[in-house]
Amino acid sequence: MLLLDGNARSLASLATALQDRRGVALTASDGESGVERLLEDLFSIDALVMDLDLPQRDARSIARLIREAGNEQDLAIVVLASAPSPGLRAELRALGVDAVVDRRDGPAVAVAAALEAVAARGAAEEIELETWRYAPATPPLGETSLWSLGGGELAGA
Repeated sequence: MLLLDGNARSLASLATALQDRRGVALTASDGESGVERLLEDLFSIDALVMDLDLPQRDARSIARLIREAGNEQDLAIVVLASAPSPGLRAELRALGVDAVVDRRDGPAVAVAAALEAVAARGAAEEIELETWRYAPATPPLGETSLWSLGGGELAGA
């Protein structure tokens, strides 16, 4: 999980909460280095937890970069905000953020929300794969095909 927070104590608390759940934390203290870290380790990161107001690049621009410019749909995104309003929650959801967590609820709640988002994205992927599962076409009952008439060989061959 990649954790982005400009406050060193908050970042350490998030990392500890994740490690308590036996997760591996990658960290960055600003938006630019967070994006660099994300690009370096994208295939090994399941979730991104970030503060709304990061130095150098905020959560809105990072979410937009991930979902729109990068077309990355598998990465779970959680944003931390102080007393997030319903309008802010709706705005971030429209950008593809999975969850908005009130910073006052603590780091354990943020980590739990990220783990839930990862599980939900995994379930959505399984549903999508299930929808695309190959099913060979079968003739309607009572109809025969050249294949069935020839006993496994083409009729007339």
